[in-house]
Amino acid sequence: MFKTHIPSFVESVTKEQDTQFTENLFVTFGSVFDEEALIEMRFAYERILDKGPFLDTRRGFLSHERGRVVTVAGFCEEQDLMKQLCNPYLLKIARMALGTDDIIYSDGYLFWQRLLERSDPEAWNGWHTDFVLNERPVHPTHVNLWTYLDDITSMEGPTQLLQGGIKRIRENFDAGRETMDGVDPMKKDPEHALYMEAPAGGGFCFSGACPHRATINQSGTPRRVVTYEFDVRTDQPHGRFYEVTNKDQQRKVAEWLPDEHKGLILDI
Repeated sequence: MFKTHIPSFVESVTKEQDTQFTENLFVTFGSVFDEEALIEMRFAYERILDKGPFLDTRRGFLSHERGRVVTVAGFCEEQDLMKQLCNPYLLKIARMALGTDDIIYSDGYLFWQRLLERSDPEAWNGWHTDFVLNERPVHPTHVNLWTYLDDITSMEGPTQLLQGGIKRIRENFDAGRETMDGVDPMKKDPEHALYMEAPAGGGFCFSGACPHRATINQSGTPRRVVTYEFDVRTDQPHGRFYEVTNKDQQRKVAEWLPDEHKGLILDI
C-alpha cells in the first residue's frame, strides 16, 4: 500500500497538499493514468527502447548501474506517450505546483535503470540541485512530473528528495549564509531524505532547486519512468522540447490533443 501526498485520480488539491509542495518543492502522487492508458504507455515505451539509436547509455553514471535516457526528440512520434501530457490529473498537479492555470509543456524524458550487480547503497552519494535557488518565489516557473510505469518502492531506485531542504536553503538565503549550510545532515536522516515511492501510474512532482539524488536499483528489475515537464507560459518558446524538435513535430503533438489543450504546445 503506497502512501502518497496526493491520492490517485485526485479531483481537487487540498491546502495541505499545496503547502507540502510550496514548502518543500516536491509532492508524491498516486495514479493519474487508468489501466488502458498505462498499458498503451508501456508498449510505447518498449517500442522506443527497441529502436536503439535513440538511446544514450550512461555507463559510469553509477559504477554498478546501467541507465538509459531518451530525450523527447526520441519519442515525440509516440502518440500514446505524448497525448498524456494533457492528462487532467497530471495537469491538475502541474498547475498546483506552478501556481497558475496558464502553463505549457516544455520537455520530457524516458529513463530506464537496472542494477547489474549488487552494491552498497551507502557508498553512493549523488546529491545535487539542478540549479541554485537565488530568490524566494512561492511557486517555481518550471516543474518536473516523473510518472512510473510500474510500482516503485525504495528497492527500485527511486529519486530521493529532502523534506525541509528547500526551507533551510531559503532561510540561508534570507540570512546571507552559504546556500547549503546545514543541509548535508538532512541527507543522512530518514526523516528528511525521502524516497519518492508511488504505484504504477503515479509518481512525483518536483523542482530541481530541491536537493535530490538518484538511488541504487536493488530490485533486479528495470525502473521505467516517463517524465512530463511544464513551465509557466511566457510569450517566447522556452524549454528543451522547442530546441530539439521542429515545427512539424510540435504541430503533430498538438494535433493529438483535444482543442481545449492544444495551447499546451507553445506557438504552433
